[in-house]
Amino acid sequence: MSTEDSAQILSVPQSTNGVEDAEYEDYVSQRNATIEREMAAAATYDKFLVTLAGGALGLSMTFLSDIVGKDAKAVLPLLFWPWVLLGLSLACSLMGHLFSQYSFRAFVKALDSAMQARIDSKETAKEVKVATWHINVMNWLALACLFSGLIWMADSLRRVVDL
Repeated sequence: MSTEDSAQILSVPQSTNGVEDAEYEDYVSQRNATIEREMAAAATYDKFLVTLAGGALGLSMTFLSDIVGKDAKAVLPLLFWPWVLLGLSLACSLMGHLFSQYSFRAFVKALDSAMQARIDSKETAKEVKVATWHINVMNWLALACLFSGLIWMADSLRRVVDL
């Protein structure tokens, strides 16, 4: 995030243009809560997903080196696709994080526009819905890749043990 973006997001419009004090306070409260949720949601979800995918990759590598040992090269083809899926899960998580930043910025801008122009709340909701679509896609792709990779890896490791 550039310094200019940060300044724009964190600066609350001061002109109320005849808006009631209570309505303006509600606006500022919602705006600040949205910024706080951006930080908390991104941190929690990304840590969880990255921990799961990274842990699964690490566990499978430990399994290869400690249990399979010298025959690990023969097993690597079985783990190729699970590792690709887990890597994609990590990549989608990172993309989702990036999109969430843009989405929260869009919501803050929509709140700012709604307050300054006093437009109908349906317009604000429409802008936010468009901005959050990308986050949902990345989050679902990250989860799908994570679970697919975990299932595929479990099956591959089961085959290794059966060898």
